[in-house]
Amino acid sequence: MEPGEIHPFIPCLAMTPGRRSPPRPSHQMSFERDEPMGTDNTPTTIDFGNRSDVVFFEANDGTHGTELWVTDGTEAGTHLVRDIAEGSGSGRAARGVQIGEDGIVFIANDGTGSGYELWFSDGTEAGTRLVKELTVGSSSGTPNYLTTMPDGRVVFQGYEADHGNELWVTDGTEAGTVLLKDIYTGSNSSTPSGFAALGDGRMVFQANDSTNGLELWVTDGTEAGTVLVKDIYTGSYGSSPWGLAALGDGRLVFQANDGTNGTELWVTDGTEAGTVLLKDIRTGSGGSSLSGFTALGDGRLVFQAYDSTNGGELWVTDGTEAGTVLLKEIYTGSNGSSPSGFTALGDGRVVFQANDGTNGYELWVTDGTEAGTVLLKDIYTGANSSSPSDFTAVGDGRLVFAANDGTNGYELWVTDGTEAGTVLLKEINTGTNSSSPGNFTALGDGRLVFRANDGTNGTELWVTDGTEAGTVLLDDVRSGTMSSSASYFASAVISSDPAFVEDAGAVTLLPQVTLSDDDSATLQSITLTLSATPDGALESLAASGLPDGITAGAYDPDSRSITLSGNASVADYQAALRLVTYLNTSQNPDETDRTVTVMVVDDGGQTSTDSFGLGVTATDDAGVAADDAFTTDEATAIGSGLSLFDANGGSADEDVDSVLAIGAVNGSGANVGQAITLASGALLTVNADGTFSYAPNGAFDSLAAEGSGATNTSATDSFTYTLVGGGTATVTLTIDGLDTNDTLVGTVGGDAFVGGPGYDTVSYATSSSGVTIDLAAGTASGGDAEGDSFSSIEFLIGSSHGDTLRGTDGTNHFDAGAGSDIVVARGGDDVVIGSIDGANDTYDGGDGVDLLDYSAVTDAITVDLDAGLASSSSIGTDTLVSFERLLTGSGNDVITGTATTVLIGSGLGDDTITGSDGDTTIYAGGGNDTVNAGAGNDIIFGGYGADTLNGDAGDDFISAGPGLFWDTLDGGDGFDTLDMSDASVAVKVNLSAGYSLGRGVDTISNFERVVTGSGNDVVIASSGNETLEGGAGNDTIIGWAGFDTLEGGSGDDVLTGGFNADTFVFADGFGTDTITDFAATNDFERIDLSAVTAIVDFADLAANHMVQSGADVVILDGTGATITLLNVDLSDLGAADFIF
Repeated sequence: MEPGEIHPFIPCLAMTPGRRSPPRPSHQMSFERDEPMGTDNTPTTIDFGNRSDVVFFEANDGTHGTELWVTDGTEAGTHLVRDIAEGSGSGRAARGVQIGEDGIVFIANDGTGSGYELWFSDGTEAGTRLVKELTVGSSSGTPNYLTTMPDGRVVFQGYEADHGNELWVTDGTEAGTVLLKDIYTGSNSSTPSGFAALGDGRMVFQANDSTNGLELWVTDGTEAGTVLVKDIYTGSYGSSPWGLAALGDGRLVFQANDGTNGTELWVTDGTEAGTVLLKDIRTGSGGSSLSGFTALGDGRLVFQAYDSTNGGELWVTDGTEAGTVLLKEIYTGSNGSSPSGFTALGDGRVVFQANDGTNGYELWVTDGTEAGTVLLKDIYTGANSSSPSDFTAVGDGRLVFAANDGTNGYELWVTDGTEAGTVLLKEINTGTNSSSPGNFTALGDGRLVFRANDGTNGTELWVTDGTEAGTVLLDDVRSGTMSSSASYFASAVISSDPAFVEDAGAVTLLPQVTLSDDDSATLQSITLTLSATPDGALESLAASGLPDGITAGAYDPDSRSITLSGNASVADYQAALRLVTYLNTSQNPDETDRTVTVMVVDDGGQTSTDSFGLGVTATDDAGVAADDAFTTDEATAIGSGLSLFDANGGSADEDVDSVLAIGAVNGSGANVGQAITLASGALLTVNADGTFSYAPNGAFDSLAAEGSGATNTSATDSFTYTLVGGGTATVTLTIDGLDTNDTLVGTVGGDAFVGGPGYDTVSYATSSSGVTIDLAAGTASGGDAEGDSFSSIEFLIGSSHGDTLRGTDGTNHFDAGAGSDIVVARGGDDVVIGSIDGANDTYDGGDGVDLLDYSAVTDAITVDLDAGLASSSSIGTDTLVSFERLLTGSGNDVITGTATTVLIGSGLGDDTITGSDGDTTIYAGGGNDTVNAGAGNDIIFGGYGADTLNGDAGDDFISAGPGLFWDTLDGGDGFDTLDMSDASVAVKVNLSAGYSLGRGVDTISNFERVVTGSGNDVVIASSGNETLEGGAGNDTIIGWAGFDTLEGGSGDDVLTGGFNADTFVFADGFGTDTITDFAATNDFERIDLSAVTAIVDFADLAANHMVQSGADVVILDGTGATITLLNVDLSDLGAADFIF
């Protein structure tokens, strides 16, 4: 089994002890009596009522996922135990078995990354806990085959990375959960399974020690006592012993394969000598395929076995070869009746299903004799099968089971072992539909819980006492028609002593106690005494609200007792005893178990005494998170610790302080210990131990410095943290500005703005009226700018009114805002943001290479840089002067450039872009765009969409861009490049046929150069003189009729020049390349090695790097890269064939 693998359900559960009580004889009162003269000779009997018969199971209520549930057979007592994988995830709860008297152990996954591990539950949320993480980390320990040992511990198969799947044992505590033996030493797995008790305290099972294969082993619960019983199939093959079943005399029968007789019937007493072949039922090496060993009750077992004459039939064994015989040939001939589902009735008979060839698979019964093996009832009359299954004892000598009578579907039946007593118990899903009852599990009071579908509530939890009236829906766990799919049922008996928890209030000691006295109608008194009170006067017993006639004396701390007295009925004293409570007011209580002794005195003076345990649990006070404040500047990261302390203020808290931990940051547990980005843009990491780091991350770079004349010299940021089991606090950080790239906010009154170093901004966004600003002159007027002066300001933000903004001869950035504005940028490479306000603005870029930015515009815009106009419904009609770069937005834009335009970038939308005679770089953006670049050496990038890109005249560079679209690409006149160097997928470019495949199906024309990317590409030339360059993949490059230049790039490439003289180019980093048609006798064919640094000249090449290999010449660069010239003779090559 690999780590994390989940085996099919094996119905064996093991309980884990939690707090254990002092030893006591039983759950009922034991007696010490002093019999006085008279007729009262029987003391009072007390049942503490601390045993509960329950069934654990997993179910999905639609809110918590599939989790652990428990039921006591009542709707009120059916509830979710714990949401192990918190939220809607499923913790699951499978393969549980009882351990001790406290609860069950089972496997579950809490969703925290630990996988499936061993858990314990006593049926309460608080008492459901992880026992041990067998494999620390993300791998699952995957406990499997959990089986209770005679000493109350549980053995199982578990996974741990260093030992694989091996034999483990648990007593329900972390310390008591240990690797019992590493049978297959090292990280390999012995995969122990199939555990069965011998009856002498030992368990037998199968395991693989790597030497003997899968064989029979035994354990007494110690490493030394865990040994190989017998190597049945000698050597490393393994006999695969399985199906171990007790004969009742200390021996077990099982099936195994000794390599000679096939899989046959064996018997063992746990010793090598006592492990022998019991009978070779199917003589020879074929194997008899045994199954279903079930005790009749007289020392014999019935089972199914296959022989070559009768097929799979009913057999019986008493543990001897002579006593192992065919019991009855139910289906005459070699077909076999295939009996299965054997279940004891409890009266020496066993019921099962079998097929006699006439009635189909029906209900049969056997008493271990041929005559007593008969068809019990033909439930589905005729040759059809009722297929009875899941036989389970109700508790009164009858069995319930599921069967199909052909009328009611697969429903609930009951049998007492007679035909008349075999009847439909209840049609849960009326009509021909099936309720498909199953997973029958005993509650301990004669009832069974099971799952069934009534057609209304889905597959839910039901209960039956073996009567129709007592067969009812127990709980609709997942209300409505959806199914909770209850499964993995496990019976358990839980004994629970009362337990006090610090600060949880007084605990009622005996809420379920019952009293009875056969010959006394009344009692005189009951005294309860604590064995010890390590917390002294802080501990007490009390009782209030007692029935009339009974009074409670004051608790006596010296004798540690309280007495209830008064002549009253047994019933009234029972009610009074149920009201006694224990309280401990210590804030650090001693957790030693106490014993409480109860002494009852009846009306004749008879005394009865018994004791029970009382647990005490101390709890640590919840941690308190305190608000904190820290300061840094816009460029400096800080690290510190948060204020974590106990609720009672550290030294004032009597608890031993626990290690407080942070469980959530900004409300999320996933943020603890992880770097997160705050809403401000700053980076934060808060660790569980309270340390944290905070980096402004450029989020506050626009803050102005002190002395800048601005009002925005600082800002605040914040985050919250929550303690595990404690409170939540807010941490506030103050960030001070530095003299860097600042934003200076102007207000009313004369401000002197000094930007200093960096790229600084002055904003008048809040001005109540328009402003006029001249950065070159350092003057301003109007609105909040009146009287302001400026120094070293690069970015100017106007108001929402009509502004006039003038720049310097340096590089400036302008955002004029709303209103009809005038922007004069002057010299420098300036940026002007076009306003989206419907007003008519005038923008003058001035000298330099200036950018006009309309990228935020969402409607269709028309921009003609040659005519000096831009218009749309959102911007109005703007006048443009001297802009060399342009960005537009997401509308269907129409753009016209000028001879001085160097950059056009359109956004989303279906845009039409017309260039000019200059050299322009055009980014077409998203949408189905059309580009006519005009004359000039242009660079064109397509985007997502089906684009038409025309280079026109000039030496152009065209890239279709990403996405699987049908683009049309035309280089036009000149030496044009089709660029696919950013493609990571394989592409095929065929210049002759005019197409490109791999990133859509593109139509291409008029390209003289092709560059591909990192895929395994194919490039085919046309009849022109073309340059073909591969990238990083294993490329195939094929020239054509022209004088072509071929370069494979890195990777293992195949180059074919085609007709006419070609040049093959190589550089450092080439791979294992092949030239298929190098013409050594063509005076103009060349191999260019000038970029291969390992080869200096032809003399070096000939002496050190070139050899004849068969019919080919191989050139080696000394690093493992080679060039193979197919069908070339070394003697034909000279210096004229190479370029160095």
